[in-house]
Amino acid sequence: MVWWTEAALTSLEEVDSARWTRERRGHVLHADSEEHVRLLLRTLGVDEVTWAETLDRYADSVPVGACVADRLSALAEAFRPSSKYAAALPPGGTSLCPACNALALTPCVARRATPEQPLIVYGRCGACEHGALLAGASSEAIYLGPDYYRARRSDGAGYPAYAAEQSYREAKGKNLLDWIERSVILPASPAMLEVGSGFGFTRRAAELRGYRTSGVDLNPFAAEAAGELYGFATVTGTLGRGLANGEIERGAWNLVLYQFVLEHMSEPELELARAAEALAPGGYLVIVVPNMATFELPVFGAAYRSLRADHYHLFSPASASAYLRTARLREVAHKTSCNLHLLRGFLSQEELAELYQADRGPDLFLVAQGQT
Repeated sequence: MVWWTEAALTSLEEVDSARWTRERRGHVLHADSEEHVRLLLRTLGVDEVTWAETLDRYADSVPVGACVADRLSALAEAFRPSSKYAAALPPGGTSLCPACNALALTPCVARRATPEQPLIVYGRCGACEHGALLAGASSEAIYLGPDYYRARRSDGAGYPAYAAEQSYREAKGKNLLDWIERSVILPASPAMLEVGSGFGFTRRAAELRGYRTSGVDLNPFAAEAAGELYGFATVTGTLGRGLANGEIERGAWNLVLYQFVLEHMSEPELELARAAEALAPGGYLVIVVPNMATFELPVFGAAYRSLRADHYHLFSPASASAYLRTARLREVAHKTSCNLHLLRGFLSQEELAELYQADRGPDLFLVAQGQT
């Protein structure tokens, strides 16, 4: 069986492996390809033996013909003994949610990769499902050096072999721009500012379709890489500082993009206010962030890939909308999706699509319009 043939998976072997197939009384309970399983194991931090044991526990416990909710619950129970990141949740009280201001933020998940690593604790708001990092945050200084793009730390911060993913990330940029252009009407040759532009992969995809682009990034190494790869000039520092000193023009950008960047901001409300200043009248802000409301979190718990020491906020559709309203930006479109489809061996394409359409996918995309 083949669940997915999207661009993000075209390099995978779309052939199910016998050793990853689990059946009962002629019913296939799980089937996946060798290469997709390798991707899944890297993402969850487990080895082949541990994953095979997880599948065996799942197959022994899930009823044939179970609904999606029951299958996900059975998988969560089967995976729990396999997670090397699971840690006891420390005691904690209720606090104000930074997104909706409800007194409803309580500790919900703890993660630790090694005994020496500080415990990472996230809280979740019972009102809007926003996630906030309560303990174990990394220093913002980690964003400043080349190591951030060369290796992933045990606390989840950083990216391994980022430069080697050029073609993959350019393709992701193209797919993102396709969705934006289906969602809103942009002028001819629009001006796009990307905040956290990194090596310039999405800027490259934009310029190939006639956009004028600029970028801003804290990391001097990333700015240098964008220049070497594409000849791009990048403003080094924060958007706020660039607006203040005139390096970034106010009110000039038809599109301001944050692609997996806003979760790294300790004060997203201030950052979005600066983004609103940069927008041209009627321009669009696009944010792509991890989704705290995803079905993957209760399934994988502490192994959920977005629980990282450098992710200070994990948004939900409701909490992201609250932040946008505070910045006086009007949401015009959103969706949730996934580029890894970790559960494609357990759920059909149609079942995964229904979860994404119900705003439970792990990646949250939003477009908002500035004031005209």
